[in-house]
Amino acid sequence: MAAGSGDDSIAAAARRWHPEAQLTRLQAEIIGGLILMRASRANLLIFGYGRDTEYWATLNHAGRTLVVEDDPEWLAEAGRSGGGFTLVEHAYPTTVGATAGLDLACHEATLDRHALPRGVAAHDWDLVIIDGPAGYDDAKPGRALPIHWAGRRIAQAAHVFVDDCERPLERRYCRHYLVGAGRGVVLPSHGQARMFWRFGRFAPLWG
Repeated sequence: MAAGSGDDSIAAAARRWHPEAQLTRLQAEIIGGLILMRASRANLLIFGYGRDTEYWATLNHAGRTLVVEDDPEWLAEAGRSGGGFTLVEHAYPTTVGATAGLDLACHEATLDRHALPRGVAAHDWDLVIIDGPAGYDDAKPGRALPIHWAGRRIAQAAHVFVDDCERPLERRYCRHYLVGAGRGVVLPSHGQARMFWRFGRFAPLWG
């Protein structure tokens, strides 16, 4: 990476920071640092378009950013954005009510049968951010499938970030699919919210 290019990337991304983004400074610095360690050439997969998506896409300007979204309102807002990422619409067949209490040891095959969103299987991902789909009540799709996919099918070497990991479904699925060998920590968010970070492969600092 050329001298000063990291600062240039940060400055460009800062201009696209949304004041309603719900990340803490610590979360932004950790995720942003991992992107910059890859000279803004990361393979970045995001489940759930949000107020911070354009920031990540701009910071990762020389890489690949794929965003998976199911909600029509967020899809429309993403379509009006400045771009810099590939948007994939994906309808989830799950609900929080149906997946929260599954015996995960006995239902691996059931979860495995659900098709991956278009384009997800085509690349090796460096970072995966799971901030969708919505999971705040039993009728919403919930994040069972993205967490399952990240743990078993698409992201064995990736850094995985799961927002709202304090909720019962997210906490249970993170523990089953992502926690292992001391490879993760919980990051504080706003209020009672938390974000889980499963450590992945770190890019070399030199050479």
